[in-house]
Amino acid sequence: MIWKQCRVAVITTVILVFGGYGKSIAQTALPRIESLHPSGGQRGKSVDITIEGINIGFGTRLVIDCEGVKTDATPLKPPPAKNASSKLIVHFTISPDAIPGLRKLRVITPMGASDIAMFDVGQWAEIEEKEPNNNRSEAQQVRLPTTVVGKIDPAEDVDWFKFHAEKGHQIICDVMAARQGSALDSVLSVQDKDGRELAFSDDFNGSDSLIAFTPQKSDDYYLSLRDLRYQGSAAHSYRLTMGEIPYVTSSLPAGGPAGAVVDLYLNGFNLAGVTTGKVKLPMGEFDNPVLMPITLPNGFSNSVLLAVEDIPSLKQNDSNDTLKTAQQIPVPATVYGRIIAKAGVTAPNMSYYRFKADKNQKFILEVLAQRLGSHLDSNLTVTDLTGKELASNDDAIGKDSRLEFIAPQSADYIAQIRDMTQKQGPDYIYEFTIHPAKPDFRLSFAPDHPSLGQGGAIPLKVNVSRMNGYDGDIAVELKTLPKGVSLLGPSMIPKGSSELNIILTAAKDAPMLTADLNISGVALIDSKMVQHKAQSQSEQFTKDGDKLNRSTSPTILPVISLTAAPEFSIVPPVDSIKLMPGKSIDIVVKVVRKEGFTAKIPISVLGLPAGVSAAGVDIPEKLSEVKLILKADDKQVAGKSSILIVGQLGVDELHPTPQCSAPIQLEVSKPAKK
Repeated sequence: MIWKQCRVAVITTVILVFGGYGKSIAQTALPRIESLHPSGGQRGKSVDITIEGINIGFGTRLVIDCEGVKTDATPLKPPPAKNASSKLIVHFTISPDAIPGLRKLRVITPMGASDIAMFDVGQWAEIEEKEPNNNRSEAQQVRLPTTVVGKIDPAEDVDWFKFHAEKGHQIICDVMAARQGSALDSVLSVQDKDGRELAFSDDFNGSDSLIAFTPQKSDDYYLSLRDLRYQGSAAHSYRLTMGEIPYVTSSLPAGGPAGAVVDLYLNGFNLAGVTTGKVKLPMGEFDNPVLMPITLPNGFSNSVLLAVEDIPSLKQNDSNDTLKTAQQIPVPATVYGRIIAKAGVTAPNMSYYRFKADKNQKFILEVLAQRLGSHLDSNLTVTDLTGKELASNDDAIGKDSRLEFIAPQSADYIAQIRDMTQKQGPDYIYEFTIHPAKPDFRLSFAPDHPSLGQGGAIPLKVNVSRMNGYDGDIAVELKTLPKGVSLLGPSMIPKGSSELNIILTAAKDAPMLTADLNISGVALIDSKMVQHKAQSQSEQFTKDGDKLNRSTSPTILPVISLTAAPEFSIVPPVDSIKLMPGKSIDIVVKVVRKEGFTAKIPISVLGLPAGVSAAGVDIPEKLSEVKLILKADDKQVAGKSSILIVGQLGVDELHPTPQCSAPIQLEVSKPAKK
């Protein structure tokens, strides 16, 4: 049997607009999803999903990252007129052969695209949690198998469920919460009728709980679900799947090369003898391992993640658990293995791999485990053939290990993989990759769903991670920009630089639409043109006193939205600025306000070189200009750079919507000779 994989393909489905929109819209906050209820549905069924948030009710369509889920354009329950902008009710139809697991989606509106929310495709009949069920005597009766959709709300809430199970029949209780973006850190407990605890789980799939419970007699049993810290709110939602259901916890190998047909060996619960199968991995070129959710044969309750990449793959042999029996591998290579005890051996197991190296040759060694859902907390060590440690790493990417190793002499070396907690088992799988360190780069950009108003200009930050000594120029390319959108200013990340603020502008008559956003970088490395697609990043802002902190995280489905004209535009104060070390200069920043927009506008500067500062200022309410002071310290090195004046809409400082000026050339001049 060839199983299906869920490719990351943008599927756009049309939905009805609930609530009118047009020129009367005055809100400027980008659409934001705060909740989906229910947060999933059963394969082969239809379900009404209420999507709530900021400006969500103006939605016109959805973007979903995988096939198998469609939405109905027929109106269902239009939200109340007074709340029309915050709620959208959508009819989802889920295909009978839809791949189980999480989907990522965005709501597209005339004001732009929302952030990403998670929708879960399940296999079992779904019911709503019913209050009161806060103690054993009020436990909600459920018939297995089922998925319960509920919330731990308010704080200190504990949800109880009562179910019947037959002797010797293994019951799975699986919580989907944190994996779907919920605030819940779940704790599960199964008890008998006398209150004796028979099974307990805190963390299994990250902070989500899972219990595999086999009753010793046919009887009624109780399950409690709570938050680890007894917190609770409407954001502490969950999906609790219960029943005598097949559940895969890991597969070996955990991936393979693009286009390959891979034989998988499965581990889990209630597999009924189905422990092998084949999967056809997608074709393509991958800068890094791409994790693909794989659909298992009908009857399984979940999918598994497999890593797909270009490096040839090998399997771990059965005797590489000592230094002397280390498995010889070529370079480059990817090896799929696991840390598991041999029969009759209780000591913690390790994996050893032997590779050849020339003197001063540099290698990148990496373990992919936690990111695959493995229980392995890896430690990666390089030794010589006597076991002398030469390099080691514990946590580089989460709990996954990565290190760079330069061979001190031409010889064979050993790479050792073990679990930091000295644990082992069939679910302690990993992918180990080794390759020579070549000059290279990777790009990322944020935000991942910018909104660009007609006649407006917005900044987009592109960051570069330079690898193994590459320090040259990188040309930034934007593929398939929508009609009416153009790139303004520099599109080259210069030698030695780690970032570039590019500017996207829209014509005043640009059509209002949403389109895919594809950015890549091209560089000449060792006489060859090298191109890499940029990874989209979502932005998160937090407040620490008066300080606004920005962080980013990888995401998918990057889009750009063309919207109505912005509330203001920034008039370029000058084309260029000259600044002397130790001196300052005043710039008058002016804006053109849209009629009726009177809020204050925070002003800042992007792209300032080290040693040049500009204190943030606000254009006061109803006014249209402010003085901004640029200052260079007295040790500032002479040079040229491109800067942007940026203004933020004052609707929500944790979810800013920027507008920017055209680029301004800043030149720090050399001090005049005395």
